[in-house]
Amino acid sequence: MEQHRYGATPQELAPVIDFLREQFALSPRHVETHPHEPVPEAADAEVM
Repeated sequence: MEQHRYGATPQELAPVIDFLREQFALSPRHVETHPHEPVPEAADAEVM
């Protein structure tokens, strides 16, 4: 199984994603299709 840069598989992250979705009301569609990317609205606030 492919390992992502954080060392966890999407299956392992699923419970965390569900928790974050409840806590921060993230877009379920975006989280499910791009779990490794920030939500677009948050990207503007996170300027490196």
